[in-house]
Order: sequence, then structure tokens, then C-alpha cells
Amino acid sequence: MQESALYHSIKEEGRQEGRQEGRQEGWQEGAHQLALQMLEMKMGPLTEAIVAQIQDLPLAQPPNVMLAAQNFSASTDLVEWIQLQSSTGED
Repeated sequence: MQESALYHSIKEEGRQEGRQEGRQEGWQEGAHQLALQMLEMKMGPLTEAIVAQIQDLPLAQPPNVMLAAQNFSASTDLVEWIQLQSSTGED
């Protein structure tokens, strides 16, 4: 009986960790998609390279790029912002 309780406890802990990881991944994917949609509305179609760079941004960056995009007038501004984030290593 004790092994069974331990097994169920470990199994439940694994489930909870899996759910949390799934939520985190879903939020991250959603944040990146929202950033891409907002950027495309402001700047028109984005190149595949820019889309890949946005998708590779750390989790904290999609809201930041959406805020910064309000000051962008061309896709070069976006590219410069991405390069700046990469060079400073900000998360």
C-alpha cells in the first residue's frame, strides 16, 4: 500500500510538472505569435529571417518588441532592435 501511495504521488507530481511546462510553452508561443501579428500590421509582411529572429527571442522579449515597435518606421528599425537585444543578452 505504501508503494502504491508513493507511486501515485510521484505520478501526480510528474503530471503537474508536465501541465506547467505545457502552459509555459503555450504562453511563449502565443506571445511570439501576437508580436508577429502586431509587427505585420504595423510594417507589412515580414521576411522569413525576421520571423525566425522574433520566434527565437527569449520569453520576456515579445512584449518589449511590441512596445518598441510603436517607434519603428521601417523594418530596419526592427532589425536594429533585434540586434541590440542579441548583443546585450537581455532576457
